[in-house]
Amino acid sequence: MNSHQKKIACAFRFLAVLLCIYPGVQLITVVIFLLMGGQFLHLLVGVIPWLLIAAILYFSSDFLARCVVGRSDE
Repeated sequence: MNSHQKKIACAFRFLAVLLCIYPGVQLITVVIFLLMGGQFLHLLVGVIPWLLIAAILYFSSDFLARCVVGRSDE
C-alpha cells in the first residue's frame, strides 16, 4: 500500500471512530438508566446499527482505500 492509500485508510478509520462517539454515549446512558431500574432497552436498537457500520468501516478501511485510490504497487 502506498502512502496515499495509507492516508485514505487512516481517514476511514478516523471516520469510524467518530461514528462510535454517538452510540457510545447513548450506550453508556442506557447502561446507567438500566442500573437505576429504567426500561430503556429500546434505545439499544438505535445503537447497534451505528456500531455495526463503524466496525465495518474500520475493518475494511484498507480495502476501501485501495478502491478509492486504485491498486498501485509500491
